[in-house]
Amino acid sequence: MIYDTKNGELFITKHKSHKLEGMHSMSTSAKENPFCQKMKCHPNPDCVCRSCYAWTLESMRGRMRRRYASNGEILKRKLNESDIPIFGNNVKYLRNNAFGEFLNKTHYNNFLSIAEANPQVKMAIWTKRLDIVKEGTIVDWPNVRYIYSSPIKNKQSHLPKGFHHVFTVYTLDYRRAHPEVVLNCNAACASCLNCYDDVNFVEVFVNEPIR
Repeated sequence: MIYDTKNGELFITKHKSHKLEGMHSMSTSAKENPFCQKMKCHPNPDCVCRSCYAWTLESMRGRMRRRYASNGEILKRKLNESDIPIFGNNVKYLRNNAFGEFLNKTHYNNFLSIAEANPQVKMAIWTKRLDIVKEGTIVDWPNVRYIYSSPIKNKQSHLPKGFHHVFTVYTLDYRRAHPEVVLNCNAACASCLNCYDDVNFVEVFVNEPIR
């Protein structure tokens, strides 16, 4: 799905397979994001970004990388009101940052503008950029959920104020040594919706095996 803006075409992905099958997302390039570049080379070997799946897929798929890089160029600048996409009935759930991360405060504010213009769409933010989110406004809207992504494998972060969930990945070796860790992400978002919808709100701390 493509939406025209004054700065170019904003691409919304409809996923046809894997974890996000049946869902929509709005992503930017991890490889073009200074924060992601820094995290990819993090000195801590347990930093989850060192094995970033988005980085790997972008390296394999040049068209995807170009589209997501273009999204980043559009979203890091303030959207005019006429540029804000209005989604049809086919978009019920939208994940922000399936790939990439917030580039700046303007990027985050643009997401909020899109959410405000589409109250019928349940939207979820996955982010490690607490600095950017806290620099702006954490909204309490029924169609917006905040998920903090733990930066370190096997280490659950605290739930930040105003957030709904913490998402953490675990290695097989760690889970074998710590049977108390319960995996509750079923890797099928469309049939779960725990991270998107108050009706299905079950777990605050969402745990997944590392891919």
